[in-house]
Amino acid sequence: EVACAGWSDGTCGGDLTDLRATWGCSGTSITGADGTAIGTGKQNTTDIVNGCVTSDITAAELAAGYSHNTLDDWFLPSKDELNSLCKWAFNDTVNVICNNSGSGGSSLTNGGFASWPYWSSSESSSSVSWIQDFGSVDNLRGSPGPESQSANYIHVRPVRAF
Repeated sequence: EVACAGWSDGTCGGDLTDLRATWGCSGTSITGADGTAIGTGKQNTTDIVNGCVTSDITAAELAAGYSHNTLDDWFLPSKDELNSLCKWAFNDTVNVICNNSGSGGSSLTNGGFASWPYWSSSESSSSVSWIQDFGSVDNLRGSPGPESQSANYIHVRPVRAF
């Protein structure tokens, strides 16, 4: 389940802007936050929250701190979980990688996602984590890639498993 558009102000439809944050703790490897498969995002998020001590609120803390309709088991999706969200958002039933080469779905149709990158909880190295671009430019649409953990323009969308 993905948090609704407008999750950041708790109204699911008010301010539709997804929050942006740094991944956090750039230069510090977070033990256990390297899972990329579906089903690893929750543990990655727990490991980030417990292992990244910083004065700034991180993407993982935003996701883990979200609560809606008394549900408080939200987390930052792993790389593959985020790719699945991208495929759903673009209604892409064709590709393994969301909108690879711009095929399989031509516009954002589900979920109210911004046409910008979103953080995953999957760390690639001590200073880089995976993002997925939900942009509308064909050569970027759906592209997963590495990003500096200190980047502060990356969007956050919590998910939960049930």
